[in-house]
Amino acid sequence: MNKLLVTNRNRPCPICEKTNGNCRITENDLILCMTFADKYSAGNHPDYRFTKPSKDGSWGIYAPRNEDDNGFDRDRWLREKERQAEKEAERQRLIEAEALSIAERNRDIRSIIGQLTLKEEHRALLKEERGLTDQQIEALGYRSVKKFQVIEGNIRFGVRSGRLLNKVQGEYVEGVLIPVPDHLGNYTALRIYNPSHKENGLPKYFPLVGSRLKTGEIPLAVYGAEKAKGVTGISEGLEFKPAIASLREKMPVIGGNGVNHASSPQQLKEILEALNTSLVVLYVDAGMLGNQTVLAAYGRTIKLVESWGYQVVIAWWGQFTKADGDIDEISDDRLAQIQYLNPVQFWDLVPKPPEKVSKLKDFVKWLENQLKPKTVTKGLPKVEGIEYQDGLIQSLLNQEIGRAHV
Repeated sequence: MNKLLVTNRNRPCPICEKTNGNCRITENDLILCMTFADKYSAGNHPDYRFTKPSKDGSWGIYAPRNEDDNGFDRDRWLREKERQAEKEAERQRLIEAEALSIAERNRDIRSIIGQLTLKEEHRALLKEERGLTDQQIEALGYRSVKKFQVIEGNIRFGVRSGRLLNKVQGEYVEGVLIPVPDHLGNYTALRIYNPSHKENGLPKYFPLVGSRLKTGEIPLAVYGAEKAKGVTGISEGLEFKPAIASLREKMPVIGGNGVNHASSPQQLKEILEALNTSLVVLYVDAGMLGNQTVLAAYGRTIKLVESWGYQVVIAWWGQFTKADGDIDEISDDRLAQIQYLNPVQFWDLVPKPPEKVSKLKDFVKWLENQLKPKTVTKGLPKVEGIEYQDGLIQSLLNQEIGRAHV
């Protein structure tokens, strides 16, 4: 039987030159390389030729070249080696970043912010498009980053070889750096706002490497934790939307990646408890009533929060279409007219499909059954004995949580 020798520090793989033990060497000089597992990534090695993949596809099997072998393209081989090395380095950076504790993330992120400033054009953009003041911009920690932003110091989060990893789809992006805070004031993640997304075709927002915490959950953002008075908001996004919602509504607002708050249940529960929450206000995005995926995500969040004993209401300003605006986009007049629906009232707004579209109709029925609470309390919900009058959250006013407009 042909014995397989595991690669190690003293016996590197002849193909990829790695010593991590993923590759094998046989006694008759065949090489099983995991890095270059197929003929497309193999290129032409100067000493070995690709013969076939292993049965399970995990390795590429290489044999020593004969004298008659030719066609070796050294430049192509070096380019492929460089690409694979960069891919492996990216994977290692992700592993290292996700292994950092909250305290380590917070330390590194604050060190990065301390080395940067905000360009005047970005400041003007935040004032004009987002309605923020200089004081609010500074408090939120926004900074400008160049395409090839140099960062000094021994920083492991979001930095490699002294350069910030503000990179997406293979391209470095100039934009606004957004630190993501938790309910204790720690920064747990970094996001990039790409103001030129329409021109460069790259994502409007994207994370730096290592977006997940050690628990495996994606970080949630908490803005306005110091305003906790029993009512906590939930909105989509980790960037501007929850921050501005908190400023306008004078309450803590929890932002999530997309609307997937239920995907970070450990954090969500801990935050609601720490904020002494009794009522959760869900700020749904405009134009979402026809989006089955978004509705299902909202439903999972509502169901999860209700299972912990919290009451949930949905802020509604008639946002049937995208043109009606999200919570960070609507006018002050419309903000003052927000009504608050219980989950049953909200799901009743979901359009019913035509009879002829049986599959869609069945889906809506299934969705409603999944998302509606099992028991429905008659009348409007109460918090500490106070009814919501005319669909508005009177308890907010009684607790002197007035609305402040940016």
